[in-house]
Amino acid sequence: MNEQSIKDAISTVIWAGTTALEFIGILLLVSTVAVLAICDVAYAQTEAPLPEQSPDPSPGIRETGRPPAPVLSVNGTDASPEDRPVLSVDQTETNLFETDKPVLFVDPSVPPAEQSLLEQREGVSAETVLDEGAAPESEPSRGKELERQKKWRIPLRSRVGIAYDDNIFVSNTNRVGDTILTVAGGISFIYGDWRSRTENFLVADYEAGGTFYVRNSEQDSFNQVATLVGQYRVQRLTTQLRSQYLYLRDAVRDVGELTTRTLINDSLRFIYDLSGKTELTAEGFANITIYQSFFNSYEFGAKAGANYLITQKVTIGPEVVIGFLNVVESPFQIYQQIRARATYNATGKVSFEGSAGVQFLQFDSENKTFFVFSLAANYQPFDGTEITLRGYRNIVGSAALESQDFIATGIELAFTQRFFQRFNVTVATGYENDEYIAIAEDTNTDRVDNYIFIRPTIAFAFTKWASVSVFYEYRNNFSTESQLAFYDNRAGAALTFQF
Repeated sequence: MNEQSIKDAISTVIWAGTTALEFIGILLLVSTVAVLAICDVAYAQTEAPLPEQSPDPSPGIRETGRPPAPVLSVNGTDASPEDRPVLSVDQTETNLFETDKPVLFVDPSVPPAEQSLLEQREGVSAETVLDEGAAPESEPSRGKELERQKKWRIPLRSRVGIAYDDNIFVSNTNRVGDTILTVAGGISFIYGDWRSRTENFLVADYEAGGTFYVRNSEQDSFNQVATLVGQYRVQRLTTQLRSQYLYLRDAVRDVGELTTRTLINDSLRFIYDLSGKTELTAEGFANITIYQSFFNSYEFGAKAGANYLITQKVTIGPEVVIGFLNVVESPFQIYQQIRARATYNATGKVSFEGSAGVQFLQFDSENKTFFVFSLAANYQPFDGTEITLRGYRNIVGSAALESQDFIATGIELAFTQRFFQRFNVTVATGYENDEYIAIAEDTNTDRVDNYIFIRPTIAFAFTKWASVSVFYEYRNNFSTESQLAFYDNRAGAALTFQF
């Protein structure tokens, strides 16, 4: 049996085990939610309404003072919301519920998968929809509201947009401009405590959209995103599931052109409340990327960690990660990470979450060590004003260059201001450095990319169910490989409906 056969066999075994575990998790969550729905219906027929003057919070909310556990991430480095923020059209790894600043709703030239579609809806609700973005009330009022909150709903949404891009192929030598039309629609099934994500919930979401180029119709595409997210809590144990399927055609900076790819990102997480101050966590994850013309990648792994609440505002804890990465035509890679994590929630105005540590990478007979980190900070000095900071450093397998990874180090800063309750102005800017490294003997690499962008956006809410937005974006990739350097200007508008 040759080396490639052994790598393929290992990947198959890991994939089969991870898939089986996630399938069991899906069955448990779906069946549990179905039983809860039946019980809720039966209970509602006999339950007396809560007195309006009742000051007690919802009994389903834990009173330990610990903030809700973070929603699962889709990459294999960290479960917090700061992982790989959306800096460009080739980064799709965003959390489903953790971001309130949608990109797609204001950028119709990007296929409908740069950001999860349910996340987009939440972002619009928080930014541009009246009545749904209000600041939370006191805890007793919040608990009473949760009791009255509808247990399930099926929202619909649609979006039409137009944009002009003066470099659709992100090329240095073949700059082609075109007008791009986007038409997309989506549907969600939402059940349970999906807003606060403190108790049980299940969300299934699907969106499909067409992207049409006026002068380059051969680049037209039909993009799809399907997402399943759930949480089930029983006594001290919380189980969280996230599964996402994406099919899209977009520009990927690593390969330097428009390409079609399929992404499958799954994770299953367990959180055990050991005491009022200590949590134990365990997670399995799988990330698969299949390209039409480039190297496919298969990543699997597991995490284990702990969180300790040292004050009502500060949580710290360690985390260890072991992962396996198989990129076609590259050596099989095994990595381990040791991280220290910290979360700080001072008030409703300031929050911080981050982790930092070292990654040990093994391939062939070599070993390498890297520093890795991720962070997210939010500051709301006034009502309607928000400043967001994201940062990260990760190791990513290259889809374009054989036997090479790249170290992605980036930062993103966004400022949002609401005016007259209906206008939202957002200015986002970011930078990413990609340093390519060899992971096989006799492989030479000196490629380094430095990517920057700036994206101002203005959005206006006509009503609770309709909004319009306009945007401009400038992107520039400075690369030591001249054929991969490019600059690009994009501008457009989108009209969004949600029901």
